[in-house]
Formats: sequence, C-alpha cells, structure tokens
Amino acid sequence: MLAWQQVETAVFTVFFSMFDKPQLMQVGALFYSQDSFGGKLRLVEALAKVTLKPEQEKDWKKLVTRLVKASAERNVLAHFTAVADFEGDSDIKLVLAPPMFVPPELQKARARKYDAEGCGELVDEFTQLAQALQKFATDKGW
Repeated sequence: MLAWQQVETAVFTVFFSMFDKPQLMQVGALFYSQDSFGGKLRLVEALAKVTLKPEQEKDWKKLVTRLVKASAERNVLAHFTAVADFEGDSDIKLVLAPPMFVPPELQKARARKYDAEGCGELVDEFTQLAQALQKFATDKGW
C-alpha cells in the first residue's frame, strides 16, 4: 500500500503545481477534504480543464486512464482476502481473492493473478505511475 501512497502524493503534486501562487495548507485542505481517491481525481480533473493547454491535457488524460486502472487494482489489494491456492499435488500459494460471499456472477474477470508475483508487478506499476505523475508536474509549461 506504500506504493499506492506514492501515487496519491504524486496526484497531489500535480494538483498543487496547477495553481499560480499556491499556499500549501490551503491547497492541501482542499485536496484532502475529499475522502475517496475518485473525489480527489475529479477535483484535479476539474482544475486541469481550466489550466492545461490542449497538448498537456492529452498527456493528462493518458495519465488519468492509468490512474483509473491503477485505482481498481489498488481496491483489490484493499478489499480482497488472502486464501490458499492449490497448484498440483503439493504446491500451496497464498493469493488474494474476492471475499468468499461474493457470488461468481458479481465477480469481475481479472487478467492478473494476485499472488506474490502479481502483487509485485502492481507495486512496480504504482511506482512507475507515481514517477510519471511527478514528471508531469515538474515538466509543466502551463
């Protein structure tokens, strides 16, 4: 979850960087008044619409697409349950799976297996996304 915190901090950095003369505590109060990541992202998107140049907005939209996907993956980490996954006769792995009382009809198809390797990939993806967001915030030209 630490890797996800880096993503949220990087989103705040983008938000902060879009203000002309930002006051850290005021901008922070506004951003962190949103309890959900979706609320924070909507706040940043609204500011981006009135701040970014068209070519920058195109880059931002690509980042938003990555953020939405990453947020769904983060929710897996937060809400799935650790279970034993039996592979073969003797191999047992710990994986994350939907809570046991979620009917199969309501479970989303997922391309990733949430075992140690899959979770490691998520950490890498979150870290790369945080770096891309930080770069976007520092390479501004708006």
